[in-house]
Amino acid sequence: MMEAGTYYGSIVSGVMTQLDNAKKTPLMEITVSVTHVAGDGAWVPIGACERRLRLFCSENAWPYTERKLQLMGFAGDFAAPQFTCEGVELQCSHKPAQTGGKVYEEWDLANWGGEAQPASEEIVRAYTAKWRQGNGYSETPAASPPPVAAATVPAPAPAPAPAQVPPPAPPAEPPMGPPTGDNIPF
Repeated sequence: MMEAGTYYGSIVSGVMTQLDNAKKTPLMEITVSVTHVAGDGAWVPIGACERRLRLFCSENAWPYTERKLQLMGFAGDFAAPQFTCEGVELQCSHKPAQTGGKVYEEWDLANWGGEAQPASEEIVRAYTAKWRQGNGYSETPAASPPPVAAATVPAPAPAPAPAQVPPPAPPAEPPMGPPTGDNIPF
């Protein structure tokens, strides 16, 4: 199992599959050859290994999957998937299994701009009312604040680099001289 963190790799292949569930949920499985890990502000080479991204294509997941496919340069042919990007920045996280106490890796694109959008005022009011009804509140919910402006998604960088942490600020200089108010070095 790989450590949780940010990685870099190149797309090997993609294939459309579906889950073996009642809905037969469709998904694009993308195999990536992982070659580098982010460390100390640089990409550190690792022994190449393959990992799979699972991009669900259900109606609810489609907007996120579509954005990810666009960022990877997907050519649009789901029967024979092709991608034009040279490499992808990946995020590995660890998730507990629902049963058995095992932990597994979950892979996704890193920094892909898939943040959630603010809910409409109607949705906020409906869930506020639902919460209050189910939790013993009898007063009418207050008006919702104005919606937060949606963030713009920057274009992906041609050559990704891991996030850099700025160096710590230098310590303040101690006072010079005795506490007499004179700042004379001895």
